[in-house]
Amino acid sequence: FKNNLRLNLNKVFKNFGLLMLYNFFIAMILTYVFKLSDPAENQVQIEQMVQNAMMPMFLSTVIFAPIVEEIIFRGVLYQNLRSKKWFYIPMAISILIFGGMHLIAGFEAGNGIKEFLYLFQYGGMAFFMIRAMENTDTIIGSMGVHFLNNALAFSAIVATLMIII
Repeated sequence: FKNNLRLNLNKVFKNFGLLMLYNFFIAMILTYVFKLSDPAENQVQIEQMVQNAMMPMFLSTVIFAPIVEEIIFRGVLYQNLRSKKWFYIPMAISILIFGGMHLIAGFEAGNGIKEFLYLFQYGGMAFFMIRAMENTDTIIGSMGVHFLNNALAFSAIVATLMIII
């Protein structure tokens, strides 16, 4: 990654930008087509935890989660299944398991089938993280996109809390 730092950082930011565009369109579809007005339960729980323990949640969501989740989902799972000829099925497996993991809170809360719609949101995140890893030829690329995504989300939560208080 560091041997081509400038080029790799550009690839990370490009994938992050594409992820933000994707998230915008998915949010519009979820809101206006499927009439979902509430965020995913995972997001609701993170917002509550940030309000109760801001610094531990910063460390958990912005630092720890991008490293650990990328090692598990893109490093171990995706890379161990992927080959030059076998690309799409490992990608789908990684996307579905990553997305599914982020839906568990909603199912536990009894949100039912509508929670499945958020798989498009979390699955899209996983896709752009895989894309960043492929573009940079290193897991650091996917960690970078994951870090940027979580840092932006965390900042938005904190900004919202500051307005409320």
